[in-house]
Amino acid sequence: MTNIGLRTPHVSGRLVRVVVAATLVSAAFATLASSAGATSRPDRVLPQRVGQAPHVSRGLVVGSLASSTVLHVDVALAPRNPAALAAFATAVSTPGNALYRHFLARGQFAVRFGPTASAVAAVESRLRSAGLKPGAIASDHLIIPLSATAANVARAFRTGLRTYRESGGRIAYANTAAPYLGTAARYVQGVIGLNDLTQLKRLDLAGPKSVTSHVAPRSSSVGPQPCAAASTVASEYGAYTANEIASAYNFTSLYATGDLGAGQTVAVFELEPNFHSDITAFESCYGISSPVSYISEDGGATGSPGGPDDNGVETELDIENIIGLAPDVSVNVYQAPNTGTGVIDNYAAMVDNDTARAISTSWGICESESGTSIISEENTIFQ
Repeated sequence: MTNIGLRTPHVSGRLVRVVVAATLVSAAFATLASSAGATSRPDRVLPQRVGQAPHVSRGLVVGSLASSTVLHVDVALAPRNPAALAAFATAVSTPGNALYRHFLARGQFAVRFGPTASAVAAVESRLRSAGLKPGAIASDHLIIPLSATAANVARAFRTGLRTYRESGGRIAYANTAAPYLGTAARYVQGVIGLNDLTQLKRLDLAGPKSVTSHVAPRSSSVGPQPCAAASTVASEYGAYTANEIASAYNFTSLYATGDLGAGQTVAVFELEPNFHSDITAFESCYGISSPVSYISEDGGATGSPGGPDDNGVETELDIENIIGLAPDVSVNVYQAPNTGTGVIDNYAAMVDNDTARAISTSWGICESESGTSIISEENTIFQ
C-alpha cells in the first residue's frame, strides 16, 4: 500500500483533500498506540480496563440495552512494538532513507510487528474465561472479532449498556464503563463496538439546485469526454464534467502520453449501498468501461440506495470521480455498515487484502467524537 487519499474536515469546517502516505500518521496517534501496547514496568500495577467510557450528555438516558441484542465487537490488539512500527512507517515513507519504499511483503506484518503468540493467547484466554467466544484473528493479528448478546458482553467486560435518545430521535447505546480485561488489558489498545453514539458522515457539500451563470473551466480535449446529457446537467447545477476537472488538475499532459491509469487498483471506502446501474450509465456517457468490483464487509452497507437522504450518492460520486479521471484503473468498492466495527473492519480488509496501491475515502467525523479506541486502531491500520 503506498498512499491513502482522504477528504477530511478542517478545523474551520471546510473540506480539504489530503493525500498522505499510508505509513505516515500523527505523532499524537502514535503516542496513543505506543502507550496502549507498552510493556508494563514490574513496579507498576497492570491496567485492568482499556480506554474510557464515552461521554454522553445528561438527560438523554432512555433505559438499558435489551439483553438479547446481538453486538459485534472488535478487540483491537496493540502491535508488538509500537515505537518500532512507527519508526519503520516513517523510514519507508521518507525520501533518502535507506528503507524508502522498501515496504513489507504481503503477510509479513504479523511476523514482524503483530502481537506475540503469548499476547494473543492471553487475550483469547481472558475472553473465553469471561464467557465469550473469540472469532478467528485477523491475518495481521491485530483484531479478534466476537459476537455475543448485550447481556454477555456487559457481564464479560463488567460494564453497563444504556440506551440514549439523540437530538434527531435516533436511539443509540453506549457502555457506562471502560471494558475490563484483567491483566490481558496490557495487550489491548481498544474494544470497538460497545457504543454506536457516533456515525461517520459523508463529507460532501451540497451545490445549488440551479445557477443563473456558470463559467466552465477549460476542458481537456483528450481523455474521457462527457455526453451531451452530462454537459447539460453540469451547467444546470453549477458542476464540472470529468474533462473540466482533468484540465484543472493538469491531467491533459498525462493523457497525452497515454497514461489513463492502466495497471493500477484503487480501493474505495464506503458506508452506504449504491445503484450499480448508475455507474454503468456514467461509463456509457463517457465512453469508458472501467472494471468496478464490490466487496462487502460485515454483511455490507445497510439500507437501500436512494430515498430522501440520497443514500448512495456519495459512493457513486467517489467512484465516478476516479474512473472519470483515470478510466483504465480497477476500482474495488468496500462497503460496510456505518458502525465502529464496520469502519475498522472495512479499513482492515482494504489493507490486509493488499490489492490496491491507493485508498480513497470521503467519510469522516471529528476525531474527538470517535473515541480513543477507534483512533488508535485506525492509526495502526494506516501504519
